[in-house]
Amino acid sequence: MGKKAINVKKRMWKRAGKIFGKMILAGVLGAFVYFSLTMIFTSMGTSIIGEQVYEQVTENGSTSWVLIETKYYSGTTTGAATTATSGTTAATGSTTGTDATGSTDSTASTGATTGASVTGSTTASTTTTTTTPIMRQPIYSEMSGGLTIIYNVVTTACMLLLLVCMCYSDMWTLGDKDNNNVNLGRMAEDKLYGLKVGLLASVPSFITFVLLVISKCGGLTDKFIVWYRLLNMPSIMPLMLITDSANETSAISAWLLIPIFALLLIVPAFCALGYFLGYKEYSLSEHFLYVGKGKKKKNS
Repeated sequence: MGKKAINVKKRMWKRAGKIFGKMILAGVLGAFVYFSLTMIFTSMGTSIIGEQVYEQVTENGSTSWVLIETKYYSGTTTGAATTATSGTTAATGSTTGTDATGSTDSTASTGATTGASVTGSTTASTTTTTTTPIMRQPIYSEMSGGLTIIYNVVTTACMLLLLVCMCYSDMWTLGDKDNNNVNLGRMAEDKLYGLKVGLLASVPSFITFVLLVISKCGGLTDKFIVWYRLLNMPSIMPLMLITDSANETSAISAWLLIPIFALLLIVPAFCALGYFLGYKEYSLSEHFLYVGKGKKKKNS
């Protein structure tokens, strides 16, 4: 009695969901890799050369940070203010006093005081101080051209490698199993099965790309390019390079949508490759690590 036939379509959706979950995991791990490598290369190739001072301003119920000073440690200072301040002091008042030769009225900026210089009475000064929140951000020097290239290559390679390995390994194992399932008559041969799974898993990414196109046409917020990079975290490094770190969709050329879309095909391509090679029982890791040995390595 033969084994029960496999419901290929149902399993395809489940597998696509699993691949999508691995894409999310690759994005989380990729974010850790991205920030870690950024900190490492920044500490290696840059130094603090100044600081920017921001003041919190509340206007019409809306709070924002306003740049009030840009200061370089070499001595160059530009900005809305020439001296950094940690607060704003408001004070009003007058000082009236009588000395031995006559009366004198004077005004002081720090409070109000009334009294006689010899025998008079004194009222304590009153000072009102309002503290304004201040934020300081360091200014770093730029990395050298050579180090920047190394940073871009290493970061891009590490993040994409995470994504590719997770998808490829899973689909290789599935292809290897399906080879046996076909031989046992449990399912029909479908060498494009991996491609179909990869395309299904990439549907959310395709949707975000459609929204990016709508944003480019003016139908969505111009800041959507920032959200697009975050939603496609595993590809954030090549996306940064392609868009030149632009923060507005209108700032990128329309033809750049082509390479941006091409990045979405990485998952379907490697899912297809992994499944096909697994089905053919061909292991890349075995080929490169064990040249000349004909044994198959189950977990490619």
